[in-house]
Amino acid sequence: MKNKEVVMVFVDYENIRRGLADNFQERVGADKVIEAISNLAQELGDFRGGIVFGDWTLRPDDARIIEERGLQAYNVLLTRGGKDRSDPPMMLEMYDVMHERPEINTFLVCSGDSGFKEIIRRGKERGKLMYICAVGLTIAREFITMSSGVFALEERLGLSPKIAPMILGTPFELATRDWKPFIRRLDSLEKNLPFVAYNYLKNSILEPSMGCSDTEDDKKQFLEDAVSVNIIELYELPNPKLAGRMTLACRLRRDEPTVKNILSQK
Repeated sequence: MKNKEVVMVFVDYENIRRGLADNFQERVGADKVIEAISNLAQELGDFRGGIVFGDWTLRPDDARIIEERGLQAYNVLLTRGGKDRSDPPMMLEMYDVMHERPEINTFLVCSGDSGFKEIIRRGKERGKLMYICAVGLTIAREFITMSSGVFALEERLGLSPKIAPMILGTPFELATRDWKPFIRRLDSLEKNLPFVAYNYLKNSILEPSMGCSDTEDDKKQFLEDAVSVNIIELYELPNPKLAGRMTLACRLRRDEPTVKNILSQK
């Protein structure tokens, strides 16, 4: 029988607070934020509390709410210039938990900051489940493939965006789509064919297991989406069967982080 996930949360409060304030119409208090994160942690497994990092000298009322909710409010003073310094102590605390509390096998990291890539990688190397929960617009794209899963906090809070929810300029729905089956299939085709024709890919290769339906329109939309998020690029080359004619082909953008991360995985 599979062991139950035992979950701790680690929250970069300034990253979450700024992301919500900058991108959504509603003002959200610490009580709602902590409630949403705690509920998600309970859905993931046996919730064992966690630590919320922020400058509580500026927001003592928020710190009290956090402590009343059963989490630790870890004080990290801003620099004199107002810069947040939560990342280093948050990573150190996560690292300590990985080594000193082996029963904690699931980490819910509440920050979209790419600076947490290394601790995410190390956690997964040690067999931990490493989830991300943050404001969609702030989530580093690498986390889509590096982490065990990504959750947009605004969806759980039911917020109204000032702009469409995105991750680094990409619609959240597209950035979080599971591109792995498609990328691996196209990689295999590119290794065995001189080129991959657009019509061949659309009509003979795409299937529901890759995340699209069997309809012509949905297959076209799927490939348009793959182009829009830089998974593939389209190009023309001479048609080998029709002299003087050109044909449209597809290829992976192998320098794109999502493609690189998926192809580097075994």
